[in-house]
Amino acid sequence: MVLIRISCPFSVIRNYEVTPFCLSVKMVSASNQELEIAFVYNPNDEMEKIRNLKAVVTQLADNGCTNQLIIRDYNFSMNRDLDCVGYSGQHPHHASRDFLFGLQEDDVFIDVYRFLYPYDLSYT
Repeated sequence: MVLIRISCPFSVIRNYEVTPFCLSVKMVSASNQELEIAFVYNPNDEMEKIRNLKAVVTQLADNGCTNQLIIRDYNFSMNRDLDCVGYSGQHPHHASRDFLFGLQEDDVFIDVYRFLYPYDLSYT
């Protein structure tokens, strides 16, 4: 379920299941600016997680919407020096981190939190 505040400047155009682990919602503003948000839940299996992420990114790339968000708690850090202050556990999601890091390196997506707070010592 996706709830949108009544006063939100966007109207929902459509929503659809990209994968069993991803719901995509496409919206449009009063000025005809489109926004697509992919709400992702990733399975625990690392390879299944990568397949899911690839399907989401492919879907977003193929739909023509220029304003896109992927929302998910990925349970890993992109920058160990800034994101892992005081964390002593293992980082078991190397493939997921590498996949998303590749999207950033290719200038496809950015880590919004890290963009807004480049020097904060916390998880993004």
